[in-house]
Amino acid sequence: MRVPTKYVDLLCFLVVLQLATERKTREWLSPFQLVESLQAWLIVHRAKCEWRDRVWIGHASLQIAKSVRPVDDAALSESLAGVEKDLTFPPRNPLADRLSLRRKCVRYLREQV
Repeated sequence: MRVPTKYVDLLCFLVVLQLATERKTREWLSPFQLVESLQAWLIVHRAKCEWRDRVWIGHASLQIAKSVRPVDDAALSESLAGVEKDLTFPPRNPLADRLSLRRKCVRYLREQV
């Protein structure tokens, strides 16, 4: 089954927004913020999306965001207190992170639709 690209793009946008909001405020998007963001994305991209799909995609964005939430830097630094950092880890690759997130969104849509 082919997943509509507009839904993948919309879902990726909402997941990133969920993660950014949680990182900044320590809370996920409120329902109002989620609806406003979803509607804004649809307007900007001149896309259509049935109301049931919007509800489902909003819920999916939170589920995916919770599953990929990065480790909090403070929690990581506390857990590694007294342990020297291993400098052999390669730097994070933003493109790889973005592609990984997109694959998670596609997989979620394929499994749930």
